[in-house]
Amino acid sequence: MAQVHQRKHAEAEIELHKALRLEPDTAMALGALAQLYSVQGKLDEAIAFDEKAIILEPMDASVHTHLGFVYARKRDRDEAMLELKEA
Repeated sequence: MAQVHQRKHAEAEIELHKALRLEPDTAMALGALAQLYSVQGKLDEAIAFDEKAIILEPMDASVHTHLGFVYARKRDRDEAMLELKEA
């Protein structure tokens, strides 16, 4: 994720998709992609990857928290509160 902090979003996205091809059931890579898309303002994509990560790791508070913040950015208060309470 160093690429994300250095604003190398395209490189980070390529690397994360490679990781998912090697291990498709990796919640960490899914969550990282969700964060990457969120930083880029691609909120629908962020939600999709967070939701996939939650299916794999339903008790992961960090993914629920991130998803809650993404819903808040979309001004979907009800979904945001549900996810933040789940976290």
